Amino acid sequence: MSTSPADRLALSGIEVESIIGLYRSERCTKQPLRCDLELSFDASHAAITGQLSQTIDYHRLCTGISFILENARFGLLESAADAICRFAFCPNLANGDSVRPAEASITLAKPQALANESLAVPSITINRRITDYSFLHQSHEAGEVWEVFDVPGYSAMLVGVSAGAQLPLKPIVNRRGFVAMPLGSGTFRGDAEIHRGEMFKSTANDPCVLRNESSTDAEALLLLS
Repeated sequence: MSTSPADRLALSGIEVESIIGLYRSERCTKQPLRCDLELSFDASHAAITGQLSQTIDYHRLCTGISFILENARFGLLESAADAICRFAFCPNLANGDSVRPAEASITLAKPQALANESLAVPSITINRRITDYSFLHQSHEAGEVWEVFDVPGYSAMLVGVSAGAQLPLKPIVNRRGFVAMPLGSGTFRGDAEIHRGEMFKSTANDPCVLRNESSTDAEALLLLS
């Protein structure tokens, strides 16, 4: 019987403005959403080597979580928490040797959902193992693509672009519009560099091509609607 890793990485107080909820008022007005998470993994190799590649890049993680929660219009906290959990379990495509957590605990809270009635702060906490999920992924000559989640109305993909390569997105997204955000450096769209945390949009008819002019692999997170 396998045991859980004893090491934990906690990220507390990720706060965004989000469209989330089922009521009509919630579908047209953004409200505060707070995310706290704890990831279990083996940190011993990072402690010995001092290498970021041997641990979890929490800057990358926070960037991706904020992007998902700000742009996907989830109906339920349960759906949003599960999507964040799946993203946390995805590999870092800019670093093939990156560590993936074995377990994750995600808490999402809507501080203002019941504020008018002064009742309570609704939240949900989910606990998952990486073995609870399976991920669809494809390898391309210029990189690889992982499906992060697919829920009614939205899906997300993690796209890795190999060093010095360019990856056409139109065949991958199947002519759907999307918003995207690089999770690291070295990503170009056309002639313009897109920096980490900088969002860009693409229409269904846009022949979008991601180029990576750096000496290391790059990745971007795509949200399709």
